[in-house]
Amino acid sequence: MTEPDLTSATHLSRVCADDEHNTEGRREVLSMKVMYHRHVYPKLHPHQQVLFVPGVFASDPVHCAARNGSCPLDKQAEQVVIKLDGYLQWAKNDTKVAGFNPW
Repeated sequence: MTEPDLTSATHLSRVCADDEHNTEGRREVLSMKVMYHRHVYPKLHPHQQVLFVPGVFASDPVHCAARNGSCPLDKQAEQVVIKLDGYLQWAKNDTKVAGFNPW
């Protein structure tokens, strides 16, 4: 991961990063929380907040099969719900979180 350079970005009011995996919702939230706390929060200016960009898409089972993998859509949907709940709980307890922009 490339560390964000926010030193000259004082004009920004929101900063975001994402993780493109829908296989383990809890793991994604925990890894993003660590990344934000280590690399983003220390560089934020007082007026800046973060914006979560959780992926709510699903991987196409045909493409997964081509990679010799299995990714049933129902299991991916379960992980998306777990992920969104994790981000919601984080946001409720962190004033540095401005909101969500799912994709």
